[in-house]
Amino acid sequence: KEKILAPDTLSRFEQLPKENYETIMKYRNEFLKLLHYRLHFQKDAKNYEKVHLLNVERLSKQEKQELKQIMKRGYKLFSETKAMIEKDVRHGN
Repeated sequence: KEKILAPDTLSRFEQLPKENYETIMKYRNEFLKLLHYRLHFQKDAKNYEKVHLLNVERLSKQEKQELKQIMKRGYKLFSETKAMIEKDVRHGN
């Protein structure tokens, strides 16, 4: 609908019109936190597949809790985005 073609998620967040997507924009910081976790804990990954996996045994209790909250909000972001798309499709937008 918005004709956003950027390949990476962060760029797509930046290109969304903020006035129409306040509900989605509130998840941008959570996405950034998740990227930082991945960069921090996967800096020694030996191959591409390993970059996308976090070894939770290497996380402290606090880091595990924070990651859990980030994941919960990620699921909410997915659900809200999906609902918005389905609503637009139903209304022919």
